[in-house]
Amino acid sequence: MAQTVKSSAYVEPQASDTFAASRVRSSRKTEDILLSIYVFSAFVSIFTIEIGFHVKLFMVLMLVAAPIAITRTIKVTLFEVLFVLLFLYLLLQSSLVSIDVYSSARMLLGMLLVYVYYSISKGIFQRHAASVDRALHISGWGLVVSSLALYLIGIYENLSAGSLPRVSWGAMYERGLYRLTGVWTDPNFAGLGMLFVILYALLWGKIRPLLAIAALMVFALCLSRGALLAGIAGLGAAVLFQLLTGRLKRRDVSLGAAVIVGASVVAALAWQVPELNEILLHRTGNISSGSGRADLWLAGLTAWSEHPLVGVGLYNFGAAIGEPGRFAHNTPLEVLVEGGLPAFLLYVLFAASALWHATRTNHKVYFVAVVSAFFTMTLTLSMLIYEGMFLLLALMAVDTGPRRNLSGNDKINA
Repeated sequence: MAQTVKSSAYVEPQASDTFAASRVRSSRKTEDILLSIYVFSAFVSIFTIEIGFHVKLFMVLMLVAAPIAITRTIKVTLFEVLFVLLFLYLLLQSSLVSIDVYSSARMLLGMLLVYVYYSISKGIFQRHAASVDRALHISGWGLVVSSLALYLIGIYENLSAGSLPRVSWGAMYERGLYRLTGVWTDPNFAGLGMLFVILYALLWGKIRPLLAIAALMVFALCLSRGALLAGIAGLGAAVLFQLLTGRLKRRDVSLGAAVIVGASVVAALAWQVPELNEILLHRTGNISSGSGRADLWLAGLTAWSEHPLVGVGLYNFGAAIGEPGRFAHNTPLEVLVEGGLPAFLLYVLFAASALWHATRTNHKVYFVAVVSAFFTMTLTLSMLIYEGMFLLLALMAVDTGPRRNLSGNDKINA
């Protein structure tokens, strides 16, 4: 009688092997979710605790994550060396010439805090590299959904109350329109956060069309002129980089065309709709307008001309122009006025070295776009220590090894 003989190459799976594989998958999902929360926290500023300063969610998670990352040794980058030099210079300079030493000390503490956060984040990304792609994807959707939900809640609360407070939950009422602030406290920062999500969805590996469209819709609700310019600069830099390196693809041409068409549509709408025209095109009036920039920048340049070399001390821009509490809404100008020429030079070198490092990463096009967009945005906002960008700089710092490190699961396309 013939007997069926099993192939020697086949090995019956053991129950213990199946259980172990299940444990690994469960552990990976947990790791993905925890890293997603860590990334998400860097962009949330609406929920804070006041104890003399604002304690944000990322600060709490940074302390929790510190023991995990503290043992990791990662190569120091040029841009972080320049940031440390900028910090040390401003520490010395502000202690000698600051108009308001207390304000300078607070900002110096903030600079130290974001650098520690950057260092911890580097260790986290290095240790959990396999989960980075999924974490960016999940946190991106988290920012989109939560911001839209808070926006709708804010509008509903305003309509129900019968009055119109300027900011309510995730919505800001301004000049007859509701601008989305979402999980942030300012529509400009909301626009920048959504821009980072859009760039991830378009440029990090495969395109995630659903996430890109959803983030673009939320981005549009922010009505942020600065974020729009940053988006044009970021995508334009990505296409230009591909062109200069001989890697231009049909997708890049499509992105360039989309930027031109999108900018044209926004300009046309702004021209036709009075409220949009006011918000997007005619907000560069005097200081008393509350949203103008021109007089602030002119006053800043006048203050700098009086102290061109040594500056007036960190976080002292308002005091220097005789308007305490005012900000330049232009980070390079603020650094120039407060830190003088040496600080300004260090800041420019910091920005340039970050852009250069972006071209050395595995995800070159994505990081070139992100860095270009961010430093374009600094021309309209005061954001020397924006934690969301330092998180992405930490990611950029570790994205220089084998491509598989931060690729994650490319099957995610939504």
